[in-house]
Amino acid sequence: MKIINPYRNQAISALVLLLAGAVPIACSRFYQPHLVSSETETASQPVFMIPEYTIPKASGSDAARTGSPSDAAEAECQPSAKDLNLAHAFPEGADQTDPMNSYAGMAYRELMSLEERWISRINQMSEENPSVRSLQIAASDGDGNPITSFSNVKEIISMANVYTYYKDPGNYELFLEYVTQLWKDSRSYSCQLSDLYYCSGCLKETEATPSEATDQSVEAATVSDASSVSSTDVNCPGHMDLIVCVKITGLNGQNNLFGLDRIGNDSDGISADGWPGWNDETMEAARALSTQNWFDTYGLSISLVSAADTLNAEEINSYMNALPQDLSQTRRDLIRFALESVGRVPYYWGGKASHPGYEGNRFGSLVSPDPEGRILKGLDCSGWISWIYWSVTGERLPYESTAGMTAVGIPISKEELKPGDLIFRTGDNAHAILFLGWTSDGRILCIHESSDTANNVTISEKNTNWLYFRSLTD
Repeated sequence: MKIINPYRNQAISALVLLLAGAVPIACSRFYQPHLVSSETETASQPVFMIPEYTIPKASGSDAARTGSPSDAAEAECQPSAKDLNLAHAFPEGADQTDPMNSYAGMAYRELMSLEERWISRINQMSEENPSVRSLQIAASDGDGNPITSFSNVKEIISMANVYTYYKDPGNYELFLEYVTQLWKDSRSYSCQLSDLYYCSGCLKETEATPSEATDQSVEAATVSDASSVSSTDVNCPGHMDLIVCVKITGLNGQNNLFGLDRIGNDSDGISADGWPGWNDETMEAARALSTQNWFDTYGLSISLVSAADTLNAEEINSYMNALPQDLSQTRRDLIRFALESVGRVPYYWGGKASHPGYEGNRFGSLVSPDPEGRILKGLDCSGWISWIYWSVTGERLPYESTAGMTAVGIPISKEELKPGDLIFRTGDNAHAILFLGWTSDGRILCIHESSDTANNVTISEKNTNWLYFRSLTD
């Protein structure tokens, strides 16, 4: 009986995989990613000109522009390099109760959309190549220093604010052109494949012996831990990881956004309309604006993901109006904050908040993949519960795991549940949800950070077979 040489088959498989890996390696052509052609993108962008009486056209020095308004209302209309000017201006007919409808909010959504598409492209590269087993991301700033969580959207908008302050603070078209160009120029990535390695998940016994020579044509290929391959290992075809090296340039460091700014550094534009270029004063203004708490100052929720699946004001109010009349204010605040987070905080296994509210948490920025391959910074179910309570009450819960949370507050029965109470299950399918109410057919209506298809905060109906019910507030 002829014995097939397993080592030769394995070597051939490795060579095929390496050749197949040329596809993701070739993705380095996207090193300066352009999601759409500049002609197409420019043509599709709406043109908005904000009336000068809303945000007066700038001229002269900072002090001259600010002036001495006769009342507070007039003072609010005066542009400033260190104030997000377009956050105070809205398109005609827009709902001005939601700051995200302002021109600044619109620009922010545009960049968030670009960011999501860019991140999605990176994530899809590993899915499109069957030779790749997992995705690894190595991120660095403009100077090559490692970073773990990043998005420079806020920094870019801050620079655009300073630039357009000198040029024309009411020109949304100019603002959008500036942020889009700088966003594209400030990020890049390249790809490479890891060494070939073998796993234990696809191994089978074989009759072959390791004495037969490996095909010489692939001896030069780098194979990690090849010496550990035995006669029982040879049926594993071998695997590789796709390593994506991401570069995101920020405001600081030697190689920073100021140096990349092709529009602001255009010699023909410097001194025109009073724009002095990036000097110590203008750079300081951009950095100062980027460090402001935009949620407290302008009402902008600094979440770096698209608001496509969020609830609008009418939907939120419909849930709030359905709450019991005698529900405490704290519980109402918890429910409203939770509803406002729907669609804004990605699910990330093991994710916990570092700050209350949105500022500083950088939800939606690119991070290393979790065990399920998710690469957007976010929270897990118990981390979201803890963040909600921390953001509303100002007090962080003593435990942030699902198991630990079963000991916080006081135990209650299912019949005693009120909106804002917590419901848990433990074990292999552990989960934590925030009780919102009862459905007409007696099911639990809840808000929760979901790891299912939503991979975000969502509203769901659940069966009543849960074990732990806890109350944390009056």
